[in-house]
Amino acid sequence: MSLPQIIFVASGILVIIVGLSRFGFNGRKAQRWIKLIGVVPTQILYVVIGIALIVIAFTVNLGTI
Repeated sequence: MSLPQIIFVASGILVIIVGLSRFGFNGRKAQRWIKLIGVVPTQILYVVIGIALIVIAFTVNLGTI
């Protein structure tokens, strides 16, 4: 694994953990999403973004970045 892949996978895992544990939901951006769509959809959004980061790490050629 290259360094960009490791960074993308680590950030994806971190985003999934934040989404599942609600840690960091007190921030302004998270509060805006919670008011707009609710708590559970916000958690699902975090998990989907985390999975997308992990998928990007293995599908996109990150050696050119």
